[in-house]
Amino acid sequence: MPRDRRDSAVIGVPEVWRYAGQQMVIYRLEDGTYRVVDTSVVLPGVTTQELAHFVLLSTTMSRHAWFATIQSHVHQR
Repeated sequence: MPRDRRDSAVIGVPEVWRYAGQQMVIYRLEDGTYRVVDTSVVLPGVTTQELAHFVLLSTTMSRHAWFATIQSHVHQR
């Protein structure tokens, strides 16, 4: 496990997101180890594809508008 995830696991960070290129990977902490999963528990039900889309939106929107878009999406679920 890479050091950044190992350090996160030690302090109990429940979920780590990695964005590389145009691909998002979600790692969820389970029994002290991060496992790759398809949906977030931090943003309930949001998929890796949706998170990647949100990252792309962040490059074209103000921070406030971007955050409001994410909040609206999560609350509609």
